[in-house]
Amino acid sequence: ISQQLGTLGSVYVSGSQQTYWHTEGKDTLAQVGYNTTWHDINMGLSYNYNKSSGQPEADKMIALNMSLPIGKWLSPKDSIKPNNAFATYSMNQDNHGSVTQNTGVSGTMLEDNNLSYSVQQGFGNQGVGNSGNASLAHQGGYGNSNISYNYSDNGNSQQVNYGISGGVV
Repeated sequence: ISQQLGTLGSVYVSGSQQTYWHTEGKDTLAQVGYNTTWHDINMGLSYNYNKSSGQPEADKMIALNMSLPIGKWLSPKDSIKPNNAFATYSMNQDNHGSVTQNTGVSGTMLEDNNLSYSVQQGFGNQGVGNSGNASLAHQGGYGNSNISYNYSDNGNSQQVNYGISGGVV
């Protein structure tokens, strides 16, 4: 079920329950959330409940996410084509003490917005560790190129990828 609240945003509720034949076991899922936009900032908040048959305790999680149009804010007021850049943040926390957070900046640059970039960083406790990535991709008149870097504390890994494609006339 979803309901618009005019300029205040929207709320949604969903749920399901599955029972098992000849047993008292049942699986229960429920989710409630709220999304809104304030001064071009997109925000969302949700709560999830998941209880499976035989599970001693339900899993409960709260999630928050935000997206900020920093490119629009940094562009000149009279700009016909504002800079396309967004900052994002998300956080998840459950009732077992696990917390993960992700933050980043992404967007496009140059006159034709043909250079895209992204930088993301993640943080987690309980053995999840930190992880991150950065990437650049360019679409040119004669070809395309890209490069990316990823790392993970948990897997103690780093990776670099790059590519070039195009043609010669």
